[in-house]
Amino acid sequence: MRTQEEGFTLIQTMLVLTIVGILAGIALPAYQEWIQAARRSDAITALLEIQLAQEKWRARSPVYGGIGDLRDDPEGDGVFVSTGGYYALHVTDVTAGAYLAAAVPLSGRGQVSDSCGSFALDQDGPVHQRGGVAYANAGCWRN
Repeated sequence: MRTQEEGFTLIQTMLVLTIVGILAGIALPAYQEWIQAARRSDAITALLEIQLAQEKWRARSPVYGGIGDLRDDPEGDGVFVSTGGYYALHVTDVTAGAYLAAAVPLSGRGQVSDSCGSFALDQDGPVHQRGGVAYANAGCWRN
């Protein structure tokens, strides 16, 4: 009596591989978007910390402070980075009554391709546009 071989045919294997490929093609971009959205909290947290530090600084000084006044520079290179390391932090337009703090995605860290781009806030809260430069919209601030 002859026994039948057990296993998968080439057609069955190709069909399974095609289905897995389609599912991966759908799932991977959605996962990357989810990761980018989660990393936005790094920028938001850093900017809110700067805002709090600015108010503390302003309570003791006649003007708001620069980034070097508000944050430690452990590397000593003058580059200030968010806690997660995804955004470079800058404070500009510092006067007695105003400042602009920005979080700009660092290249090579996965946030450069994020649709929200850079985040910014001033003494009044989130900034969406200033001086012809567009920053993250209100939807991005909500994550």
